[in-house]
Amino acid sequence: RSSTGIGRVTPYFRRRMVALACRSIAQVYEVLEGLGDRFGDPPAEVHALADVMLAKLQMKRLALLGLDLSLPPADVVGALPKIVVTLGEKATLDPQLLLQWVAQRKDRARLSPQMRLAVTPTPEEWRLAGENPTQLARSLLRELGLLVRPETSILRK
Repeated sequence: RSSTGIGRVTPYFRRRMVALACRSIAQVYEVLEGLGDRFGDPPAEVHALADVMLAKLQMKRLALLGLDLSLPPADVVGALPKIVVTLGEKATLDPQLLLQWVAQRKDRARLSPQMRLAVTPTPEEWRLAGENPTQLARSLLRELGLLVRPETSILRK
């Protein structure tokens, strides 16, 4: 085993995630725990892969079509990233709750007629996410998860 274990851990993690077919959040954490037992504390790259898998599970639960993240140029001080979520007609979000959510963030969120939600975080939200784009996306997806239509929240548990 290498000193960090990344050479063996990352392919193993990928194989395990594919084998599980991203079925549940609990399974992602089970794989991480298993890696810890087998290889020691997983490196940052493995945690980043887990974050991506968790974001995909959240998107699947909300029936979202896509998520794009635009990072600001590194040489621009104070610039913030932007997240664009493609909702689609099968998204489980309650339209009224979504419109209220966007209205509360009128300077930072916009919903297009093509059902694309563009959100720019506050500097505080970006800082709280550790300036980590994946954490920022997961935070937004958690917020959107609170806007699920009541009839679909029962079906998707």
